[in-house]
Amino acid sequence: MAHDKKIEIACSGAIHRLTARIPEPQREFGLWIIRGDIAGRRAPMGDRAPFERFFEFYSISHLLAGRGRFIADGRERELLPGDAVLVSPGKHHWYGSTPDAPYVEDNLCFCGRIPDALLRAGLLRNGVVRLGRTRRLLPILRRQQEPGPANWLDCDLMLLQLLRDKFCGAADPGASPLEPLLETIRDSPPDHWWRVDELAELFGVSPSQLRRDFLRYTGMRPKAYVEQFKLRRAADVLLSGDDRIADVAARFGYMDCCHFSRRFKLLFGASPDRYRQMFKRH
Repeated sequence: MAHDKKIEIACSGAIHRLTARIPEPQREFGLWIIRGDIAGRRAPMGDRAPFERFFEFYSISHLLAGRGRFIADGRERELLPGDAVLVSPGKHHWYGSTPDAPYVEDNLCFCGRIPDALLRAGLLRNGVVRLGRTRRLLPILRRQQEPGPANWLDCDLMLLQLLRDKFCGAADPGASPLEPLLETIRDSPPDHWWRVDELAELFGVSPSQLRRDFLRYTGMRPKAYVEQFKLRRAADVLLSGDDRIADVAARFGYMDCCHFSRRFKLLFGASPDRYRQMFKRH
Protein backbone atom coordinates (compact mmCIF):
# COMPACT_ATOMS: atom_id res chain seq x y z
CA MET A 1 0.00 0.00 0.00
CA ALA A 2 1.36 3.40 -0.92
CA HIS A 3 0.77 5.18 2.39
CA ASP A 4 4.00 7.09 1.89
CA LYS A 5 3.19 8.41 -1.58
CA LYS A 6 1.95 11.97 -1.33
CA ILE A 7 1.15 12.37 -5.01
CA GLU A 8 -1.75 9.99 -5.26
CA ILE A 9 -4.50 12.22 -3.87
CA ALA A 10 -4.41 16.00 -3.85
CA CYS A 11 -6.96 18.09 -1.95
CA SER A 12 -7.76 21.45 -3.49
CA GLY A 13 -10.49 23.15 -1.50
CA ALA A 14 -13.50 20.85 -1.57
CA ILE A 15 -12.19 18.68 -4.43
CA HIS A 16 -10.09 15.61 -3.59
CA ARG A 17 -8.35 14.77 -6.86
CA LEU A 18 -6.74 11.57 -8.06
CA THR A 19 -3.41 12.66 -9.53
CA ALA A 20 -1.51 9.40 -10.09
CA ARG A 21 -1.92 6.97 -12.97
CA ILE A 22 -3.37 3.56 -12.22
CA PRO A 23 -0.61 0.90 -12.38
CA GLU A 24 -0.95 -1.30 -15.46
CA PRO A 25 -1.76 -4.62 -13.70
CA GLN A 26 -4.51 -2.97 -11.64
CA ARG A 27 -5.79 -1.12 -14.71
CA GLU A 28 -6.14 -4.40 -16.59
CA PHE A 29 -7.81 -6.07 -13.63
CA GLY A 30 -10.15 -3.13 -13.13
CA LEU A 31 -9.60 -2.25 -9.47
CA TRP A 32 -6.93 -0.20 -7.71
CA ILE A 33 -6.72 0.41 -3.96
CA ILE A 34 -5.16 3.86 -3.82
CA ARG A 35 -4.55 4.39 -0.13
CA GLY A 36 -5.99 3.90 3.32
CA ASP A 37 -5.91 5.00 6.91
CA ILE A 38 -5.96 2.77 10.00
CA ALA A 39 -7.82 4.20 13.00
CA GLY A 40 -7.48 7.77 11.75
CA ARG A 41 -8.87 10.30 14.21
CA ARG A 42 -10.65 13.55 13.41
CA ALA A 43 -11.15 15.98 16.27
CA PRO A 44 -14.64 17.25 17.13
CA MET A 45 -15.82 19.94 14.70
CA GLY A 46 -16.54 22.54 17.35
CA ASP A 47 -18.09 25.64 15.77
CA ARG A 48 -16.82 24.88 12.25
CA ALA A 49 -19.47 24.24 9.64
CA PRO A 50 -19.29 21.19 7.35
CA PHE A 51 -18.52 21.98 3.71
CA GLU A 52 -19.64 20.26 0.52
CA ARG A 53 -16.92 18.31 -1.31
CA PHE A 54 -16.44 15.52 -3.80
CA PHE A 55 -13.82 12.87 -4.54
CA GLU A 56 -12.41 11.65 -7.85
CA PHE A 57 -12.34 8.11 -6.42
CA TYR A 58 -14.39 5.80 -4.20
CA SER A 59 -14.08 6.04 -0.44
CA ILE A 60 -15.27 3.77 2.37
CA SER A 61 -15.15 5.14 5.91
CA HIS A 62 -15.91 2.74 8.79
CA LEU A 63 -16.65 4.60 12.03
CA LEU A 64 -14.92 2.84 14.94
CA ALA A 65 -15.44 5.23 17.85
CA GLY A 66 -16.93 8.61 18.60
CA ARG A 67 -19.84 9.84 16.52
CA GLY A 68 -20.33 11.38 13.09
CA ARG A 69 -22.70 12.62 10.42
CA PHE A 70 -23.17 12.10 6.70
CA ILE A 71 -24.68 14.87 4.58
CA ALA A 72 -25.78 14.34 0.97
CA ASP A 73 -28.73 15.30 -1.24
CA GLY A 74 -29.94 17.82 1.34
CA ARG A 75 -30.29 15.18 4.08
CA GLU A 76 -28.20 14.57 7.18
CA ARG A 77 -27.74 11.13 8.74
CA GLU A 78 -26.25 10.49 12.16
CA LEU A 79 -23.36 8.02 12.19
CA LEU A 80 -22.69 5.70 15.11
CA PRO A 81 -19.78 3.30 15.66
CA GLY A 82 -20.21 0.38 13.30
CA ASP A 83 -21.70 2.51 10.51
CA ALA A 84 -19.82 2.76 7.21
CA VAL A 85 -20.10 5.42 4.49
CA LEU A 86 -19.54 4.68 0.80
CA VAL A 87 -19.00 7.66 -1.50
CA SER A 88 -18.51 7.37 -5.27
CA PRO A 89 -16.54 9.72 -7.56
CA GLY A 90 -18.26 13.04 -8.14
CA LYS A 91 -20.82 12.59 -5.35
CA HIS A 92 -21.27 15.89 -3.51
CA HIS A 93 -21.30 15.11 0.19
CA TRP A 94 -19.71 15.60 3.59
CA TYR A 95 -18.99 13.17 6.40
CA GLY A 96 -16.95 13.52 9.57
CA SER A 97 -17.10 14.35 13.25
CA THR A 98 -19.86 16.11 15.16
CA PRO A 99 -19.32 19.39 17.06
CA ASP A 100 -18.67 17.58 20.34
CA ALA A 101 -17.39 14.07 19.52
CA PRO A 102 -14.35 12.73 17.62
CA TYR A 103 -14.56 10.58 14.51
CA VAL A 104 -12.25 7.56 14.56
CA GLU A 105 -12.26 5.60 11.30
CA ASP A 106 -10.68 2.98 9.13
CA ASN A 107 -10.70 4.41 5.62
CA LEU A 108 -10.05 2.92 2.18
CA CYS A 109 -9.90 4.74 -1.17
CA PHE A 110 -10.07 2.93 -4.51
CA CYS A 111 -11.03 3.28 -8.17
CA GLY A 112 -11.37 1.25 -11.39
CA ARG A 113 -13.79 0.00 -13.99
CA ILE A 114 -15.15 -2.78 -11.75
CA PRO A 115 -16.69 -0.43 -9.15
CA ASP A 116 -17.71 1.89 -12.02
CA ALA A 117 -19.67 -0.97 -13.61
CA LEU A 118 -21.30 -1.86 -10.27
CA LEU A 119 -22.28 1.78 -9.80
CA ARG A 120 -23.79 2.06 -13.30
CA ALA A 121 -25.77 -1.14 -12.74
CA GLY A 122 -27.23 0.26 -9.52
CA LEU A 123 -25.58 -2.45 -7.43
CA LEU A 124 -23.25 -0.04 -5.64
CA ARG A 125 -24.91 2.91 -3.93
CA ASN A 126 -23.72 5.97 -2.06
CA GLY A 127 -24.75 6.18 1.56
CA VAL A 128 -24.59 4.45 4.93
CA VAL A 129 -24.58 0.73 5.66
CA ARG A 130 -24.25 -1.12 8.93
CA LEU A 131 -20.81 -2.76 8.86
CA GLY A 132 -20.77 -3.65 12.57
CA ARG A 133 -18.00 -3.94 15.15
CA THR A 134 -15.72 -6.18 13.09
CA ARG A 135 -13.06 -4.08 11.38
CA ARG A 136 -13.66 -5.36 7.86
CA LEU A 137 -11.26 -2.89 6.24
CA LEU A 138 -8.37 -3.68 8.56
CA PRO A 139 -7.20 -6.98 6.93
CA ILE A 140 -7.08 -5.24 3.56
CA LEU A 141 -5.19 -2.25 4.93
CA ARG A 142 -2.67 -4.43 6.74
CA ARG A 143 -2.13 -6.73 3.76
CA GLN A 144 -1.43 -3.72 1.57
CA GLN A 145 1.47 -2.82 3.84
CA GLU A 146 3.20 -6.15 3.31
CA PRO A 147 6.01 -6.35 0.71
CA GLY A 148 5.56 -8.30 -2.49
CA PRO A 149 4.25 -7.44 -5.96
CA ALA A 150 1.33 -9.89 -5.83
CA ASN A 151 -0.29 -8.45 -2.71
CA TRP A 152 -2.42 -6.09 -4.76
CA LEU A 153 -4.39 -9.01 -6.20
CA ASP A 154 -5.14 -10.49 -2.78
CA CYS A 155 -6.21 -7.09 -1.52
CA ASP A 156 -8.41 -6.42 -4.56
CA LEU A 157 -10.14 -9.77 -4.12
CA MET A 158 -10.72 -9.05 -0.43
CA LEU A 159 -12.20 -5.66 -1.31
CA LEU A 160 -14.48 -7.16 -3.96
CA GLN A 161 -15.73 -9.70 -1.42
CA LEU A 162 -16.48 -6.88 1.02
CA LEU A 163 -18.30 -4.85 -1.64
CA ARG A 164 -20.40 -7.85 -2.59
CA ASP A 165 -21.23 -8.82 1.00
CA LYS A 166 -21.92 -5.41 2.51
CA PHE A 167 -22.31 -2.69 -0.10
CA CYS A 168 -23.85 -4.14 -3.26
CA GLY A 169 -27.60 -3.72 -3.36
CA ALA A 170 -27.68 -1.82 -0.06
CA ALA A 171 -30.93 0.06 0.24
CA ASP A 172 -31.27 3.75 0.96
CA PRO A 173 -31.38 3.91 4.77
CA GLY A 174 -34.22 6.41 4.64
CA ALA A 175 -36.39 4.17 2.48
CA SER A 176 -37.16 1.42 5.02
CA PRO A 177 -40.52 1.49 6.80
CA LEU A 178 -38.56 0.66 9.95
CA GLU A 179 -37.00 4.13 10.04
CA PRO A 180 -39.91 5.79 11.94
CA LEU A 181 -39.70 3.05 14.55
CA LEU A 182 -35.93 3.53 14.85
CA GLU A 183 -36.55 7.27 15.29
CA THR A 184 -38.98 6.45 18.12
CA ILE A 185 -36.26 4.44 19.85
CA ARG A 186 -33.72 7.23 19.36
CA ASP A 187 -36.10 9.90 20.70
CA SER A 188 -37.30 7.96 23.76
CA PRO A 189 -36.04 8.72 27.29
CA PRO A 190 -32.51 7.33 27.65
CA ASP A 191 -33.41 5.10 30.61
CA HIS A 192 -36.36 3.40 28.86
CA TRP A 193 -35.83 -0.22 27.88
CA TRP A 194 -38.05 -1.07 24.93
CA ARG A 195 -39.53 -4.56 24.93
CA VAL A 196 -39.91 -6.46 21.66
CA ASP A 197 -43.67 -6.77 22.11
CA GLU A 198 -43.97 -2.98 22.60
CA LEU A 199 -42.04 -2.30 19.41
CA ALA A 200 -43.97 -4.94 17.49
CA GLU A 201 -47.28 -3.37 18.57
CA LEU A 202 -46.09 0.07 17.44
CA PHE A 203 -44.97 -1.35 14.10
CA GLY A 204 -48.12 -3.41 13.63
CA VAL A 205 -46.49 -6.84 13.26
CA SER A 206 -45.87 -9.89 15.41
CA PRO A 207 -42.74 -9.99 17.60
CA SER A 208 -41.24 -12.74 15.44
CA GLN A 209 -41.82 -10.70 12.26
CA LEU A 210 -40.29 -7.64 13.90
CA ARG A 211 -37.18 -9.63 14.81
CA ARG A 212 -36.83 -10.75 11.19
CA ASP A 213 -37.36 -7.22 9.83
CA PHE A 214 -34.90 -5.78 12.33
CA LEU A 215 -32.26 -8.34 11.55
CA ARG A 216 -32.65 -7.81 7.80
CA TYR A 217 -32.40 -4.01 8.01
CA THR A 218 -30.04 -3.31 10.92
CA GLY A 219 -28.09 -6.57 11.14
CA MET A 220 -29.16 -7.15 14.74
CA ARG A 221 -32.14 -8.10 16.89
CA PRO A 222 -34.33 -5.36 18.45
CA LYS A 223 -33.00 -5.94 21.97
CA ALA A 224 -29.40 -5.70 20.76
CA TYR A 225 -30.20 -2.56 18.75
CA VAL A 226 -31.75 -0.83 21.76
CA GLU A 227 -28.81 -1.70 24.01
CA GLN A 228 -26.17 -0.73 21.48
CA PHE A 229 -27.91 2.59 20.89
CA LYS A 230 -27.89 3.24 24.64
CA LEU A 231 -24.22 2.30 24.97
CA ARG A 232 -23.19 4.53 22.06
CA ARG A 233 -25.06 7.44 23.60
CA ALA A 234 -23.40 6.64 26.91
CA ALA A 235 -20.02 6.73 25.14
CA ASP A 236 -20.82 10.25 23.90
CA VAL A 237 -21.65 11.33 27.45
CA LEU A 238 -18.37 9.87 28.71
CA LEU A 239 -16.43 11.91 26.15
CA SER A 240 -18.32 15.16 26.66
CA GLY A 241 -18.21 15.40 30.45
CA ASP A 242 -16.78 14.15 33.72
CA ASP A 243 -19.85 12.35 35.11
CA ARG A 244 -19.18 9.35 37.32
CA ILE A 245 -19.48 6.01 35.55
CA ALA A 246 -22.28 4.99 37.94
CA ASP A 247 -24.24 8.14 37.08
CA VAL A 248 -23.86 7.54 33.34
CA ALA A 249 -24.98 3.94 33.80
CA ALA A 250 -28.09 5.00 35.74
CA ARG A 251 -28.91 7.68 33.16
CA PHE A 252 -29.23 4.97 30.51
CA GLY A 253 -31.23 2.55 32.62
CA TYR A 254 -28.44 0.39 34.06
CA MET A 255 -28.97 0.01 37.77
CA ASP A 256 -25.85 -2.15 38.15
CA CYS A 257 -22.71 -0.19 37.26
CA CYS A 258 -20.62 -3.35 36.95
CA HIS A 259 -23.09 -4.81 34.46
CA PHE A 260 -22.97 -1.55 32.48
CA SER A 261 -19.15 -1.68 32.41
CA ARG A 262 -19.14 -5.28 31.21
CA ARG A 263 -21.62 -4.56 28.41
CA PHE A 264 -19.74 -1.40 27.44
CA LYS A 265 -16.43 -3.25 27.22
CA LEU A 266 -18.02 -6.01 25.16
CA LEU A 267 -19.16 -3.43 22.58
CA PHE A 268 -16.19 -1.05 22.53
CA GLY A 269 -13.32 -3.28 23.58
CA ALA A 270 -12.46 -1.03 26.52
CA SER A 271 -13.96 -0.25 29.91
CA PRO A 272 -15.80 3.09 30.28
CA ASP A 273 -12.83 4.58 32.16
CA ARG A 274 -10.33 3.37 29.56
CA TYR A 275 -12.53 4.55 26.68
CA ARG A 276 -12.69 8.02 28.21
CA GLN A 277 -8.90 8.11 28.61
CA MET A 278 -8.37 7.03 25.00
CA PHE A 279 -10.75 9.37 23.18
CA LYS A 280 -11.71 12.31 25.42
CA ARG A 281 -10.64 15.69 24.11
CA HIS A 282 -8.46 17.54 26.63
